[in-house]
Amino acid sequence: MTIECKDISEDQLQKALFNLNQKNQDAYWECLYKRARPITVELVKNIGGKESEGVQIFHTVIAKLRELELQKDLNTVVASGLFQWIKFTSENEMFEHHSRLSGTAAKYLEKKIKPWIARLPYVNGQDDVNEIFQRAIADFLSNKEKPRHSDMVAYIIGICKNKGRDLSRKQTLERNRKEKFVKEQGDTLKVEQPQSFEYAQLPLEMEKQLRKMFAQIGDKCKELLRLFHKEKIKGKEIARIRNYKDANVARKEVYNCRKKLRSLLIKHPILINHLNLLWDKGRQND
Repeated sequence: MTIECKDISEDQLQKALFNLNQKNQDAYWECLYKRARPITVELVKNIGGKESEGVQIFHTVIAKLRELELQKDLNTVVASGLFQWIKFTSENEMFEHHSRLSGTAAKYLEKKIKPWIARLPYVNGQDDVNEIFQRAIADFLSNKEKPRHSDMVAYIIGICKNKGRDLSRKQTLERNRKEKFVKEQGDTLKVEQPQSFEYAQLPLEMEKQLRKMFAQIGDKCKELLRLFHKEKIKGKEIARIRNYKDANVARKEVYNCRKKLRSLLIKHPILINHLNLLWDKGRQND
């Protein structure tokens, strides 16, 4: 009996392959080879792989399918659909067992997915994009054997949506916590970089953050805060030194500098502990 492969539907092919009483099973398997192999080869070529690598992965996938058939464990295949299962299993193989293609596939997904992540309304900057992408890939790899109903890119994008929302909620809670902390502690902080401060006492990353913070407030603010907090010079004298109109202008400038520094401390409240000195509350109305 001759089988016209092109005339057989996916459902008919699936039933014939998994029916052990079906005559001419070899012909149906040959039909599957002809129709499904291009799926895997195209996937591999899309990420920059070679046709020979695609053929190699396809044979691995078919071997898995035959093993499931012998074990009569075909629920996942039936749930996904035969061709979808072959496609998804081929994608998994690219990550799991092929060292060269796993790196190529990761770059392919990065190129496809990161620009999409960047357009999410709750994503702020490249750090968020990288974190969401890494979390999504980790989730995908840990669950890649589970049935799914979309291709690899669409599936991971769906994960990214959830990871992005989770990250946004965590960032909002953290930001609120930091703002509350700085507001509660701000009026008792001596917002000055102590001259005796030893950067070497800090971890490198914290040192960078502290240096960057003081660079951001600018030389004028650093000098004003030094005069007001360290030298304990009153507003009237600061006005004379800095050529301001009067003490009120001087105090306003100091206030603005404090406000600028506090806005940076909200992002890195742990640095408050390393400013070291406390503000004298009695100086607030000088």
